[in-house]
Amino acid sequence: MSFATSTGLASVSMSDIAREAEISPATAYRHFASVEEVLVAYRYGIGERLRSSATSRRAKA
Repeated sequence: MSFATSTGLASVSMSDIAREAEISPATAYRHFASVEEVLVAYRYGIGERLRSSATSRRAKA
């Protein structure tokens, strides 16, 4: 979501997200009801990756 850093999250539309993901806005809305839902899923995914990374580092130590 690099496009959001230049314009700010408040101005991001579902069309912006769809364009970045190279899908149609209709496809984006099929999976998410709003921009807020997309952002929650995005943040959740980042959190999962951080937890996974920390767990694997602890296992190697």
